[in-house]
Amino acid sequence: LAADRARLRLDGRLIRTNDNPPLPGALLDVSEETNEPQEWTPHGARHFVNLLRQAAGHLVFRNEGRTPESSGASVLDRDHNQLVPLDVVNSLTGGTLAMESAPRVTLWQQGTAKVEELRGGWHGFVVSSDDTGVGLERALELVSRSLNLGAYGQNLPGSAAGAALLGFRTAGGYAIYVLPRRADGHAQTGALEMAGLFILRSQDDFASWNAEQAMERVRRVNVTEREWSVYLRRFHGQALVEGRGLLGRGRWLGFFIGLTALVLLLASG
Repeated sequence: LAADRARLRLDGRLIRTNDNPPLPGALLDVSEETNEPQEWTPHGARHFVNLLRQAAGHLVFRNEGRTPESSGASVLDRDHNQLVPLDVVNSLTGGTLAMESAPRVTLWQQGTAKVEELRGGWHGFVVSSDDTGVGLERALELVSRSLNLGAYGQNLPGSAAGAALLGFRTAGGYAIYVLPRRADGHAQTGALEMAGLFILRSQDDFASWNAEQAMERVRRVNVTEREWSVYLRRFHGQALVEGRGLLGRGRWLGFFIGLTALVLLLASG
């Protein structure tokens, strides 16, 4: 991480130019601490939202896993997020990512902030708000706890193996897509890949790929219906506590609801 690439600082982190993915204008938001590995934390979630507000012209994305090695991240020993200009993404996708047109159902709403469930073959949450961004942090925390993601779960039963997080400015405000995944190691894919846009390392790799291979990669990391049902039940538990204003007990009630769902899932399998 050469110091001469640093552009600016935000929340005590560096924003620097980036050549992975190999897209023009790509940036890396990275911790200056060498002992801060890739892990999703409450502080990191707040920073992700703040980064999204500050980088309105970019797609902000992140790979997260149970361990830095399983996250699919390109830098393991420093916590980071990646940014790609939206005009570059739009030029590759025709203006929208595949998941944007998927049907969705509202699960929770407080003010203009809400959480929706992606449907139509997708397993994921959509966290959104109006252009003020008010409530994004709280909604993203509810989703993170329902997945037991990173430091929110600390390897509790029923934790998601990982997730891809993508945030960007929309016509009406902000949207953050959180797509849980189950595969680790060589089957892990990046955030953009989870959204249906694959960024490959070379022209030779591109030439050797086809639609069937791409869909097989997505199938290998997509969570099952049973796993998704556990995350949904846990989310409803978190949302129930949030509605009653019992914030301090939200994690544990959500945990017990999720654990009950997991026991039922194992018993039925």
